[in-house]
Amino acid sequence: MLTDKAKEDYNKWCADKGLDVLQFPETEYNDVFQNALIIEWFDSAGVYINASAMFPVKQQAFCFAVNLESDFDFFMSRRIATAHGIRSANILYNTTYAKEDTDR
Repeated sequence: MLTDKAKEDYNKWCADKGLDVLQFPETEYNDVFQNALIIEWFDSAGVYINASAMFPVKQQAFCFAVNLESDFDFFMSRRIATAHGIRSANILYNTTYAKEDTDR
């Protein structure tokens, strides 16, 4: 889910914290555990993801925001909205930090 600079920095963050992200219990919730760690890492890097319900706009709909910029596409679950939010945050992080690396 993470690519380039984001993946590199996330893996370093996990290693620094002594987290082996491959040791999650085998359940249908592996993506939830992984996403929670990724969101925690993004928080520490100053990139904030929020997936929230959009009631009463639709009976069951969720959307996401990254750094308070909302994407008003609707998703059928918070898990799907969270995954899309992480993808969007990944792009933002890679764009921001790749640019900072080239400016040095």
